[in-house]
Amino acid sequence: MVLDFRLSVGSSSSGGSSTGSPSQTATPGGTATYSLAIAPTNGTTFPLPVTLTVSGVPAESTVSITPAAWTLTSSNPWTWTLPANTPLTSNVQVSIQLPQSMALAQPPGVAGGKLAARLAPFSLALLQIPFAGRMRKAGKRLGRVLSVMLLLAVGLAASAGLSGCGFSSGYFGQAPVTYTIQVTVTSGALSHSTSFTLTDE
Repeated sequence: MVLDFRLSVGSSSSGGSSTGSPSQTATPGGTATYSLAIAPTNGTTFPLPVTLTVSGVPAESTVSITPAAWTLTSSNPWTWTLPANTPLTSNVQVSIQLPQSMALAQPPGVAGGKLAARLAPFSLALLQIPFAGRMRKAGKRLGRVLSVMLLLAVGLAASAGLSGCGFSSGYFGQAPVTYTIQVTVTSGALSHSTSFTLTDE
């Protein structure tokens, strides 16, 4: 009879930069894989079904686990079940694949997130519109070429802000966002939780 069970987390990475730790960093489209040790304190199987729930993942991410004995029952939140009396012969691998674009993916409770960071330069460019008339007059005095170059610079700044321009930091870049992933494992009246972190760049 299972008196209790233990739950602990480690990690390995694919497209991330951390190994052997419950904290990982991955880029959009990358995958972070965490290793969960789930085992009864008495014996090798659970007499009742086991439910594993993963919550707090970035929006539009895909979560999968192995071994195949676990059956996906929900993706909101991500939930799997293990039939009663199924031997757990290896750790459970939880893989989180980030979406290709993280522009709209925000952690719970963060207003604006990366979208605000991307739109900030565009907003700055919009503030230049009331001064466009003065810029044109100044352009006539300084020459048409200078005026065109100035307007082109404003346009490039706005474009860089919307596209991210490949930078991962700085004014036109995207600040890394860290998510706290919660894992809860339940069997009958027993329930244990642990957490790990995932940072997208």
